[in-house]
Amino acid sequence: MTLCCPIQSILAVLARFPRDDDPYECEARKRLAIQPQAEADVVWEALCRRVLLNPTFVRVLWPDQIAAHREGLAQVRLWQEQRWVQHLAAAAEADQTNWVEAQGDAAMPGTLMHALLVYLSECDAARDPGFGFLARYYSFRDLIVSQWVLPDYISTLDRVFSLLDEQAQQWGHPYCGGYAYQGYARIGLAGAKPTEKRLAGYMFMDWLGRDMSVLEIGANNGFMAIELARRVSRVDTIEYNPFLVEIGRVVAEAVRSMSSKLSPNPNHKIGLSEIGFWFEVTADSRSGLSVTAPTG
Repeated sequence: MTLCCPIQSILAVLARFPRDDDPYECEARKRLAIQPQAEADVVWEALCRRVLLNPTFVRVLWPDQIAAHREGLAQVRLWQEQRWVQHLAAAAEADQTNWVEAQGDAAMPGTLMHALLVYLSECDAARDPGFGFLARYYSFRDLIVSQWVLPDYISTLDRVFSLLDEQAQQWGHPYCGGYAYQGYARIGLAGAKPTEKRLAGYMFMDWLGRDMSVLEIGANNGFMAIELARRVSRVDTIEYNPFLVEIGRVVAEAVRSMSSKLSPNPNHKIGLSEIGFWFEVTADSRSGLSVTAPTG
């Protein structure tokens, strides 16, 4: 498979609504601007497989095309199932490769990736009802940032999008057109409201101490609780949406796991001050998320 990464088109999209205070997005733009084409092509191909073979992303990024051609989404789902059937797996893999190669060609009019980049580059966000355009825009932005800068969090981010998609289908009227209300730069999720920026704006973080506990009511997806756990001994949250509670649990566990890889010693104080994710996580869809940091 040989797919050409549309570097300039991606940079043009990211330049429309930049998050200049997000270090990972800035790094993604920097890498794209200087990366050799051959290297970018490899990353783009991986991103195309990740997106075009995932029913969640197909539904999120191409709602109009899917509404007109529902058989496309059905086929992607079928391939996912056939991967686990021994006598069908090889044929399914070949079909998936052909599909990705065809639809991932961003230079070819009529392909999904070409249509997406044109839409994200030209659509007037002010004329798009609700959060529809921005939901697709920031979803694509998150995919780029995670693929180029935060590959260790790709599986976590994909799980978050899967839960957001389930919420959109089962929970009535979700926030932000089905996109994440709270963002979390640490995992590559822009969100409508970036957690780190919001906490900095509240200007109370320096008041918190390791002997304190925090109660957050209406925690959404728990990202504030995770950040607050860097400063206090315990954070309890109340959130009645089970999908958001599960997002908080998944992300908290991923961040804790990543911190352990960086510094396996739980008494390593650099891990607490620089990374700050030494905590245990439990979740109960009826009561919320509990995040605990060690006191020692």
